Amino acid sequence: SDPDLAIVRNEYLMRGAAVPASLALGMIKLQRAASASGDERKALLDQAERSFLAIRNEAAGDPRFHLALAQVYHRLGKTEEGEKEMASVLERKEPALELRVADTYRSLGLHSRARQVARAVYDRSTADAPVRYEAAQALSVLVTELDEEEDWLRRSDPDSPVVRNSLAHVQGERLLRDGKAAEADQKFKKCVEFHARTAKTRSVSA
Repeated sequence: SDPDLAIVRNEYLMRGAAVPASLALGMIKLQRAASASGDERKALLDQAERSFLAIRNEAAGDPRFHLALAQVYHRLGKTEEGEKEMASVLERKEPALELRVADTYRSLGLHSRARQVARAVYDRSTADAPVRYEAAQALSVLVTELDEEEDWLRRSDPDSPVVRNSLAHVQGERLLRDGKAAEADQKFKKCVEFHARTAKTRSVSA
């Protein structure tokens, strides 16, 4: 009922759109930094950090904020700060968020840590649980051997078109390795057909 407080409150709410805007701006700077180098990369990362820190209080608790800021810190060499941001998300003990942390580690090239987080989710999940399938699929891209990749894919959702396509790719790689190029072609042809459906709208498929 305080009129002065009401004025201040309304002004604060009017500026609420700055939070998602700053988060989006920071993410754009972070994405651009991934393909930049030298002084340009450093400048973009500094700009991303400022965008995120400007909304630290308002965005606190938003996993997107903490994971994005963690990436900035890691890429700036501020490992301790980056790990604190990652830990704040892991502390929630939510499997879906833990897999996002694993994916963030993977994007940073920290595959060992990514495997550790994803494996913990897999081991804690019950058989046939969707998140267990997702963890297995995440682990399939964090290994270096074809046999390991196939093993994790077969632990993933057997009804997933993405998993089936990945299995076809593994089989094609194995055939190619064994000198069976014609047979490998047939597997890879199916993979191409699968990705062609979404190549116009998904950079990964393209």
